[in-house]
This record gives sequence, C-alpha cells and structure tokens, in this order.
Amino acid sequence: MLRQYHNLLRCPNCQTPLRYKNKSLECAICRRTFPIFSDNLVELLPSKPYPLEKLVGKKYLATYIHLLGDKFEWNPLARGWGDLSRAPKGYKAFIKNERKVIEEFLGKSLSGLFCDVSGGAGNYSLYYANVAKLVVHCDLDVNSINCVYERSKQCKLERALFVRCDYLQLPLASNTFDSIICMDTLERGYPHELRLLMEILRCLKPHGRFVVDFQNKSRIPCSSLFKMESENVGYDCNALQKIFSQFDLKNYKIKPIGHVPIGIVPFEKAYTSLDKMFQLFLVPSARWIIVGEKN
Repeated sequence: MLRQYHNLLRCPNCQTPLRYKNKSLECAICRRTFPIFSDNLVELLPSKPYPLEKLVGKKYLATYIHLLGDKFEWNPLARGWGDLSRAPKGYKAFIKNERKVIEEFLGKSLSGLFCDVSGGAGNYSLYYANVAKLVVHCDLDVNSINCVYERSKQCKLERALFVRCDYLQLPLASNTFDSIICMDTLERGYPHELRLLMEILRCLKPHGRFVVDFQNKSRIPCSSLFKMESENVGYDCNALQKIFSQFDLKNYKIKPIGHVPIGIVPFEKAYTSLDKMFQLFLVPSARWIIVGEKN
C-alpha cells in the first residue's frame, strides 16, 4: 500500500517528497526518517509543534503537546475518539445523519482520493473506504490510530492508508485529494481554525470538495447547565462567513445540523422525527456543517 501511494505523502517540515530507506521513509532535504509500522500505517510527525501559544486554550495546548510527544505502541484494544461501539443512541444517529449529508454533497468526488483529517475512530473514513479509490485517515492520537487500524483489519479493508500526523502540519502533497472532510475538530478559536482550513484546502485539488463542521455558538451556553467546562469555541453564521471569506472558493454553503439533544434520543430510529420537531420549535442546531468546492 505505502509503495503504491507514498507519492501522496510529504515531509511535515519542508513538504519534500519522501523515499524508502531501511523500512522507513526519508526526506531528501532534511534527512529526517519516519517509521513505517505496517504496509498501510506510517508516522509523519513534525520536529516541532505548530506555534499556538496564546492562540488557543491552555488545556487544548497541553493536550496537543502531550499527544505530539506520545510514542506509538501497538494496542489492539485501544478505543479511539468518537468510538461508536459504546456511544449513546443519539450520537450514533447523529453520525449516521451527518454521513448522509457528506455523501450527498461529495457525490462522485468521493470515489477518488479521499482524506479524513482528525478522523478519530474512523466513523467516516471506514464508512467510505469501500467507495473511495483510497481513504487516507489522519490523526495524532495513538489510541485513535490503533482503534481505526484494528477496525479496518476486522472489516478487511484494502483501500485505507493510516497516517499518524499533526493536522496543523499535514504531511500530504498539495493539490492532490478529490475530497477532504474534517469533523468535530474546528472548535479551538479563529487562528486554529484558519490554519487547519489552510492545510485542508492546500491538499485539496482544484475543484475538489470539502466538508467540515463547527459548533454552534447558540448551543455552547447550554453546557453550563450541565456543569460541563469546555474551552470549545462556537460560531454564528456571520463569524463563519468571515472565516471562509479568507479563502479562494468556487462556492460554499452553511447548513445547521443536529437540533435535538442527543441525550434525550431513546432509540436511533426516533432521531429523525425528534430532530425535525426540535427544528420546528426553533431550537438552535448543535453544529454548522459547511460544504464547499475549491477554485
């Protein structure tokens, strides 16, 4: 797998193509080597973290630095971020609903080179792996990479490549992917969001399509009712328009998604009707989903 598709990968420091050397990948410019853990799992970490001091919350920054420093070790029992195996019924139904929106917009582009940035446990990448020519799943968290890799083996997927990396410094070739998604990650503040979107759009080929989502600012205060402390940042439509005005896009659309609180959904089949009811009563959506196309 890596020998066939390593031309999609780049050095995270200098964006130089990589070459094989002693069961690893080497950058021809800076001479750094990157470990290959299996035929479809490679680690491409930058030598330094992206400078986020004073730009994001302290807890997120500490977590980011910690994850970068984690050593990869095999753990077939690891649970990844967003793992649906023990998730509430409402969350499972929300993810399924979001998949439909993604699939409807990406259309034919989904059958090409597809990348899931910050893909967690693979709720999206594994779902589309039998449709896409190749799925590239990117995540920094060791547990998530282990979890999605193990799930891919159980599903006997043959068109998935897993890359442990920093999404703020994606080790991927520019203007390459037909479609890219990034879900439940753009929630750390304007500088973080701008950098991540720049990386996503850099890797997307001209006329390639993207889908991302943001937390709705109107729903963030609700967390205080349940004493949930969070550094997550929410946005309204005006703020999202300001962000996306920074980029050269052919078009994009902002849509609300997820009106019903997932905790009150008694079973998955009830989600759609409950969501429509909460939308009818003008309950703000949990997130905004943005679909767009690069110029």
